[in-house]
Amino acid sequence: RKQADSPALPSRIYAAKGRSYSIHRLTFFSFLIHELCLSWLQM
Repeated sequence: RKQADSPALPSRIYAAKGRSYSIHRLTFFSFLIHELCLSWLQM
């Protein structure tokens, strides 16, 4: 029973990590675009 449960756990953790990473990357890109727009407006 333990061996049957073990493969599901890492995939679940990996899916959660992937989701948080994609959200982090999205906020990072939006922040980057925001900074670029601000610097472009100030020129």
